[in-house]
Amino acid sequence: MRTFIAPAFHCHDVYELYLLKSGQRDIYIGNRLYTAQPGDTALILPGTPHRSFGDTPYSGVCVEFTEDYIRRAYTREERQMIRECFAKPIISIPREAVDFLWQEGSAAREEECLARKYLMRMMEILRVYQDLTDPHAKLSVCSDLSPMGSYIQKHYLKIKGLDDLADHYGRTKSYLCRVFKQQTGISIVTYINSLKIQHACQYLEETDLPVKEIAARCGFSSVIYFNRVFKAVMEQTPEAVRRKERDNKKYIPLGKSTK
Repeated sequence: MRTFIAPAFHCHDVYELYLLKSGQRDIYIGNRLYTAQPGDTALILPGTPHRSFGDTPYSGVCVEFTEDYIRRAYTREERQMIRECFAKPIISIPREAVDFLWQEGSAAREEECLARKYLMRMMEILRVYQDLTDPHAKLSVCSDLSPMGSYIQKHYLKIKGLDDLADHYGRTKSYLCRVFKQQTGISIVTYINSLKIQHACQYLEETDLPVKEIAARCGFSSVIYFNRVFKAVMEQTPEAVRRKERDNKKYIPLGKSTK
């Protein structure tokens, strides 16, 4: 499994589980920052901006699957258990469970039938330890993107630039940029753009609006700039995202690289 560090907040239309086997990672899920240790599993709902980063070597297992996949592959009771597990953003499991899932993961990546069983086994383990985990205990001391982060999440479509934020908070742009970068490792503009792209994905998947109009509705004055930002965040073009939804392509739940 190769290592990949996301350059910025990103989001996608799949459920994501990330189980850390070794090392330490700081993981933003929405606007909260969690410090993950071996045995911690991040559970990220579709459409949730997230990012992981850190300076030490690490390894883990990443599992991604779509809503369509769980409807197709699992019973109603199994689907309910999967969704209930995602009620918490972090679940911690013991070392022996981590070792088991790590070993079984290699085989599951090769065959989809094994992947189905693997995902269900993973969810069963997570469900056992869900009530024993307090996500607040995993919050980093630098977790607070609020109030700026919360304000941005509520008003990102109306924010036209750093001047708007500076006027709102009565602070200089340089001060706001410095504080935000210290807390998140990315710029304010990158964060705002990630939220706008998340919104754009909903338009692409749920409407027939032209890309140019979607760009305008998401606060981009130029469709060229929108396309460039979209590809940087989603690693594919807006047209590709729309085609994928229309073609109803399926994700294989295992086989994704760690990140």
